[in-house]
Order: sequence, then C-alpha cells, then structure tokens
Amino acid sequence: MIKKLNLNLFFFCNNFFLLPKKYFFYKIFKNMYSFFNIKKNVCIVMLNSKKMIFFNKKYRYINSNTDILSFSYNWNINNNLLGDIILCPYEIYKKSKLNKINYFFYFSYLLIHGLLHLLNFNHKKYIDYKIMFMYEKFFFENIWKKKLNFLN
Repeated sequence: MIKKLNLNLFFFCNNFFLLPKKYFFYKIFKNMYSFFNIKKNVCIVMLNSKKMIFFNKKYRYINSNTDILSFSYNWNINNNLLGDIILCPYEIYKKSKLNKINYFFYFSYLLIHGLLHLLNFNHKKYIDYKIMFMYEKFFFENIWKKKLNFLN
C-alpha cells in the first residue's frame, strides 16, 4: 500500500531535529490516499521561518509566520500534481509547546488539514467547517488511536 503513495518531500530548513522521518508522512497519508482514491502527487515542502513569512506575505498578504500553507493545482486536470503543502516545522514546534500539544500530533493534524484543503475542503462556512473537522477527526483518530481533543 505504501508504495502507491506519491509524495515528494523537500526540506529547506535548518531545524533538522524537528523533521519527522519519511515514514511519518506515509503513515499520515496512506489511509487518506486510499479513502479518497488519490492518484496524483503531493509535494510537501518544509521551510524555515524567514521563507515561510515570505510565502505567507506573497500569497495571503499576511506579513507573519504561519505553520502551514496549501496550494491546490486542480485547475489543470492533466496535471499529475494535486498540490503543495508547505510547512514550517519551527512554527509548528512553537505552537505545539504554547498549547501543550505533542509536536507529532499537531504536525500530523496539520498534514491531514492541508491534504483536505488540496481535496477542495474548506472551512469558510460553518457547515463546511463541520464536514472538514469530521474528516480531520476521523483520520487523526485512525492514525493515532487517540481522541482529537486538543482542538475542542
């Protein structure tokens, strides 16, 4: 099953102690890939804070750091790329410590959240938020066999 996953991992950050092993990403995505029948590649990029601020400012017009950005490429059906998930491990680390959440739990939640955005889920309306949260909870609890209680 794992060999069917099409993940491209790129690391452009110097916080190597914060980077999960490659298997971590496969563990997070394998159920989602089969559940949603995903056939396209997903590109996962890890950036340092300075580069993440640049991308957040350029694409969201927000001049501050963020933990995750997702860019979907559904506009081209022939394209083999579903989209990009850009993460800042240092920002994830800071937020997990601030909220007293296990770093890998929070990291995995963000990966699930980002992939759902690539699949055109959003949380702009309350009903959309409820649907997206239901999927986040389902996949998180499936992976970790723990309740997703740090967002309640």
